[in-house]
Amino acid sequence: MAEVEGLEGEVEGLEGMYLAFTGMVDEGPYPNGPDYMRDYRFRVFVTRADGSDLHPVSQESDPDALYPSWNPDGQTLTYEVSYRHDYSRNSRYRVRIDGLSSTPVRVNSDAPETYLYETYGYNQVYPSPDRLLFAVTSLADEGLFGFWLVTTTGERVAACAPLHKYVGAPTWSPDGTWIAFTAIPMAEADDEDARSSLFVLEWATGVVAHVCSAIDTERYLFAWAPDSWHLVAVRDTGAYAAVFVVERDGTGLRHILDLNVGDESGEVRSAKPAWSPDGRYLAVSTLAGEEAFEIVMFTADGQRRRTLAWSIPVLARIDDLTWRPYVDGLS
Repeated sequence: MAEVEGLEGEVEGLEGMYLAFTGMVDEGPYPNGPDYMRDYRFRVFVTRADGSDLHPVSQESDPDALYPSWNPDGQTLTYEVSYRHDYSRNSRYRVRIDGLSSTPVRVNSDAPETYLYETYGYNQVYPSPDRLLFAVTSLADEGLFGFWLVTTTGERVAACAPLHKYVGAPTWSPDGTWIAFTAIPMAEADDEDARSSLFVLEWATGVVAHVCSAIDTERYLFAWAPDSWHLVAVRDTGAYAAVFVVERDGTGLRHILDLNVGDESGEVRSAKPAWSPDGRYLAVSTLAGEEAFEIVMFTADGQRRRTLAWSIPVLARIDDLTWRPYVDGLS
């Protein structure tokens, strides 16, 4: 169903690698509730990392399919079905990589994330890699936020950082040693136009390092590399948005790509880049022209290697990029 355009360069080590993402497609008019028709919807797609074999895995009957995540087996994904007119009907499904089998996923009401949110009202709950500790955020005092480490039962182990404005997404490094988070620095707390900065905390010592500035306050567009040393971040100054790679101590900031250069309105919002499982490649989605998104692949040092674009279907947006995890023996 897809014609692959604009392949650039040879990329080694991509055999057996897949990407999943949310794509906005024109398939309307499509109902998403009583008296609510529109000309587009969101579907979950899977493609090989070389751009071939693009296919939807969400079901034809799904109103909107969002937030794909790979399961550890590498053969199935989980995604959310969203009903914009009635969020109480939202549900999650597990689907095979070929899209031929989809089954509902029961929400685990006993999961620590659910317990910590419902019992203590923590705004965000981020598990450590071993799931023994959770980084949680909460409103602390006079509009300031903090985040804490808590156990599965909600016991606070440590206050992790000074209070900031709009603390968000305290995300653990893959090795469980560091926590990256966004926040507006206290010196800029009274500035209505201030944007967040990216910080990294070494949770064992409490030392916090400023990594880079100009991060979208609401969308947390950063991700750890598998080596727990590098991060990728989308910096958005309001005038432009671009992808950068940076080391966790704030050094080595490297520009990778200006985003959404085909959008003259400035209204197209950036999406989070994604690292390959081995940390060698970055996948970034960006607007290439009028209502046409593409995926650009880079090596970790910023060399542009390959562009994936499809003429059918026309993808008016690409979000939620995620690589299939490495599983020995899969192809």
